Amino acid sequence: MPSKVLIVEDEPLLLMLAVNLVEEAGFEALEASDAAAAITRLETEADVRILLTDIDMPGSMDGLMLAATVRDRWPPIRIIVVSGKRSPMISELPENAVFFSKPYDVKKMAETLHNLEARLRLEATMDEKIQQAAYARWEAEGRPAGQHERHWREAKEDFSSRSTGIPQTWSSDHGGGVTTPSRGQNGADAIPSSEPGSFKPSELASENK
Repeated sequence: MPSKVLIVEDEPLLLMLAVNLVEEAGFEALEASDAAAAITRLETEADVRILLTDIDMPGSMDGLMLAATVRDRWPPIRIIVVSGKRSPMISELPENAVFFSKPYDVKKMAETLHNLEARLRLEATMDEKIQQAAYARWEAEGRPAGQHERHWREAKEDFSSRSTGIPQTWSSDHGGGVTTPSRGQNGADAIPSSEPGSFKPSELASENK
C-alpha cells in the first residue's frame, strides 16, 4: 500500500500539480486547502507519513505554525515546507524539516519524498529491534515488576551506540532542499552547506520579498 503524503496548498493549480507529483512518485496524496483542514485530515486519517505544506495560507495558522503543531502532535510525520514568497529562518522550522523554494525541482522533490520514506522505514526497523532487545533483557532478568520501561531505555541506548552509521539528518544533497539540522548541545542552529538548488547561509538569514 502506498504511503500517505498530506499536501496543504490553497492555490488549486499548485495543489493539483503537487498531487500529480506525489502520485507519480508512488505515494498516496491527501489534500487540504489550509491548516485547519490539514489538522482535521490528520485526526481522521491513519498512517500519514509526510506533510508537504506551503507557508502562506488563509486562516489563523500559516504553514510554519502547522509544521510546528504537526511536530508536537504527530512526531513521526516527516515535514516538507515550501514557499515562493519567503525563506524562513532555520529556527522557524521544526527540527529535520526540509525547505524548498518555489518553483521547486520536481525530480529533487520526488527524491526527497523517497528519502524521507526510507528514513521512516529505517527507524521502524530500529524500533522493532530495540523492542526485541528490551523484552530479551526483561525475560533474562526474570521479568521484574515495573522494570520494562528501564529495559526499553537501556536497550535503546545500547542499540543507538552500535548504530552510528545510520544518518540522523538528511543533508541538502538528499533532494535539493535545505534540511533543518538537529540542534546542537548548546541549542544553536547549525547552518547546512550550500549547493545548487538550496539556499545559501546568507539567504537563510533574511526573507525574500
